[in-house]
Amino acid sequence: MKCLDCEWGVFNKLLEGNVMATKKFRIFSAVFATCLAGIWAVRSFAQLTDRQLSLNEINSVYVFIQGFTEEMEKAGLQKKPIQDYVEAKLKGAGIKSVSEEEGNALSGRPVLYVNISARKRENRAVFVYHIDVGLLQETSLIRDPSIHCMSTTWNRGSLGHCSSKSLAKSIRETVGYLTDKFVNDHKTANPE
Repeated sequence: MKCLDCEWGVFNKLLEGNVMATKKFRIFSAVFATCLAGIWAVRSFAQLTDRQLSLNEINSVYVFIQGFTEEMEKAGLQKKPIQDYVEAKLKGAGIKSVSEEEGNALSGRPVLYVNISARKRENRAVFVYHIDVGLLQETSLIRDPSIHCMSTTWNRGSLGHCSSKSLAKSIRETVGYLTDKFVNDHKTANPE
């Protein structure tokens, strides 16, 4: 039985004397590797979830922050810094944040919403919170494509608790984590 190294050694000796064969082998190897890479890219795109696929070709979104209460604001949580934080993360990923009017003019009218719900526990300095980040966009029904509605096509959520003193920090970190999930799925659906 011959070892693989011996067989490759013989193959290399055959190619050493023939410059043309060596060039053809290198070209064949490069073409083969390119084909494999293309097949892998198509195969991995085909394995995306519907949630990820719904982000394909979305380059701009209107960012909508909701759910703020007076109780949350008293604990130091403010809407504007959260809005700016989400928009900065999107910008860093090449996703443009637009006004509501501009968003309504986009194909599919995509809206990235951040819904923050937090309640202070009675007689305790503890907040329980739920954060949901999702993408709303215009869709049509399969049974009747003339019917259009806004639907959530991508979303992630998180439930947590924290002290009143750390509410703003905890909410910001969780919103950042969920926004990063959106950005990563967007990158997966929109390879460069």
